[in-house]
Amino acid sequence: METLDSETIRFLAERLGVSPATRNTMGAFSHPIHPDLCFDDGKRLILIEAKRSRAGPETVRQVALLRDYFHRRPPWSERIVEIAVAAPSIAPDARSVLEAIGGQFIPLPASLVKRSGRGTHKPRGKLTSPAAWSVVSELLRAPGSIQGLSRRTGVSYAWCHRTITALASQGLVRRTGGRLEVTDLPRLLSGVAWERPLASLRSREIVTSLRDPGELARLLTSRAGAAGAVCALTGPSWLLFHGDFIRSVNRVDAYLAPASLAADLAGKGGVSLVLYHPDRPVRREVVEDVSLVDAPQAVLDLAGLGPNWFEMASQAVKALAQG
Repeated sequence: METLDSETIRFLAERLGVSPATRNTMGAFSHPIHPDLCFDDGKRLILIEAKRSRAGPETVRQVALLRDYFHRRPPWSERIVEIAVAAPSIAPDARSVLEAIGGQFIPLPASLVKRSGRGTHKPRGKLTSPAAWSVVSELLRAPGSIQGLSRRTGVSYAWCHRTITALASQGLVRRTGGRLEVTDLPRLLSGVAWERPLASLRSREIVTSLRDPGELARLLTSRAGAAGAVCALTGPSWLLFHGDFIRSVNRVDAYLAPASLAADLAGKGGVSLVLYHPDRPVRREVVEDVSLVDAPQAVLDLAGLGPNWFEMASQAVKALAQG
């Protein structure tokens, strides 16, 4: 949401039963994703995600991830961490999930929604949107200037500038002369995992009877090709065809539409097949007769699997830079 004005902050503080003076601006907070508003009185830490339009499941997922993060980070882990969503309205399915996880919904009056929209935009998030990620992944591929990134990606100069400003505001890039480069890859990957968890795109998981990930990958590619369907392997199975780093991983992750193409592969004791719904056009490459996502998408998806996969995501970044 755009910057909240003082009247909106006072309104939310009153609804939450806290003093506006306990607002924590997170000035020393180093994570790339911030809550829209936070109250911290030393005992309770209240995290609020605010929307000027109807709140949906994505907003609830965001605030839940925020709570999970702060639960595990001192000194906030010593407080009672609460969450809330503030918006003019909320989708019924989002509200039920929010209530189920112990959060609360605060309806924002129309007058406050209009006032909050007058503030200046704080560069903070959606680095995983298709256009922004195109810029970020190109910067991971090779350092360059904003003008060069715009030319290499086809993204407008203004959008490139906005994306780089968001990265720089979090200390994730540095400028040396006219060259920009990523300075903190682990924290960038953490921000990606928080903003776009790949689990949110999962459609189903199938345990197959096939024991060779490569065999399963080629079978899916062949079937999709014959049916004119979309198929692109991602995640750890992408690295299977870009080196020997993860050959011990007993799973194949793929975008597959329709998913029914894999319905008859269910079995026992074999490789797991994890299927996803794409949230953007899938750019593909073919390696060893297997359809894969391109390197920028692979980095995005591996990071989206969470911290346990960051080492693999870093390997995909190396492949991106080499390709």
